Amino acid sequence: MIVDESSQVDIATGVLALSCAKQAVIVGDLKQLPNVVDSETSEYTDQICIIH
Repeated sequence: MIVDESSQVDIATGVLALSCAKQAVIVGDLKQLPNVVDSETSEYTDQICIIH
């Protein structure tokens, strides 16, 4: 799996895709804009991080 513009991928989508990959290349740079997440998605992904 190759993820370009990786800072634009939300955590739930990224984790799901990575769980299916045998190898991963994640590409990004320090000048990318952060991922824009609405409050509902933010709460959901925070719960995923706490559980795992």
